Amino acid sequence: MTDYIVGLKEVGDRLKRDNDTLVAEQQKRYGASDPGRPWIDLRSYELSGVKAVDRYTYRVRIKGKYPQFVYWLAMPFFAPVPWEADRFYSQRGMNDGRNLTLDSYPVGTGAYMISQYDPNFPHDARRDPNFHGETYPAEGAPATPLQDCSPTRAADAFHPTHRLHAEKESIPLWNKFLQGYYDNAGIASDNFDQAVRAGVGGRPW
Repeated sequence: MTDYIVGLKEVGDRLKRDNDTLVAEQQKRYGASDPGRPWIDLRSYELSGVKAVDRYTYRVRIKGKYPQFVYWLAMPFFAPVPWEADRFYSQRGMNDGRNLTLDSYPVGTGAYMISQYDPNFPHDARRDPNFHGETYPAEGAPATPLQDCSPTRAADAFHPTHRLHAEKESIPLWNKFLQGYYDNAGIASDNFDQAVRAGVGGRPW
């Protein structure tokens, strides 16, 4: 993203320098084998290409045209995180064999929240009582009005937009994709012949 988001490379270089300085100071104080990481208050760093519009909106300015950027925005690392959560998980000893990290116990802004997390069992997702309220659109884009879309999409109107689906193995995911439960799925090696057929010249068809 440093090649596209305005000002991101400059901020990244500054953060790396500051982090190296803080790490050296921390190792001098606690020892070279210390597992802790210093906390950097990102509020003191100005990113020229990103501006907060209001409480729930921020604007990102990119260089040139990059149509794929809208798909990057759907990635979890683009979700806003409160600075208090970043500081909380940066406390000394949080990840010292306890796995108390932002990855395992995320803080987000979605319509649902994980009330119970265990990587080996289904996640317990419940409605977030603090969610600001955003539902599936009741109307389609001008070129594709809702009545021209599938009945499933029409039935989703006014429902919360965030849904939780988790599959730990690729084969069950592929089977449920064939049954219509998912819109897309990766192709595992065991299912490649079922998904892709090659002609005489070896080209897929």
